[in-house]
Amino acid sequence: MEIKLAVEKDIVEIMFFFRECAKHNIKNGLFYWNNHHPAYQDTMNDINKQELFFLQDRFICAGVMCLNSEPGNKFAALAWNDKENPLIMKYFGVHPDWHKKDVGNKLLEFSNQKALDEDFTSIHADVFSSDEVHKRMLIDNGFEEIGEYLREPQMFSYKAFEKEF
Repeated sequence: MEIKLAVEKDIVEIMFFFRECAKHNIKNGLFYWNNHHPAYQDTMNDINKQELFFLQDRFICAGVMCLNSEPGNKFAALAWNDKENPLIMKYFGVHPDWHKKDVGNKLLEFSNQKALDEDFTSIHADVFSSDEVHKRMLIDNGFEEIGEYLREPQMFSYKAFEKEF
């Protein structure tokens, strides 16, 4: 298994990954990813800004996350402990065929190391409120729940998490 910075030639594999995760999640009552989200253009933008990473196992995309320093409006009203220099994690996902194979933990270890190497003071992440597995993984890896917000346009509830260094 290897974590790589995504490049343009990886877009088809990554979009396939998002669709496979969406199908699995929808089947299990989690509706945050679908045929329109994450969108192709948003994903290309993240790739072009060198912010999208994926874990490849046997030439297959087994996990994805975007890491940047742009919190956006969705996080503005939350009571973060660290507002100075957080690394923002989004689009964190593990392919259904790689669940319980340590892919999520490897992605989190990578994000921790990137944050430390680049002098970030915390990591901020959000999780669909009913995604108990993802919430438990963040808590088990030292994240603290900070609050909750609604994300438009679906108005789904998300929990926000923070890990300070």
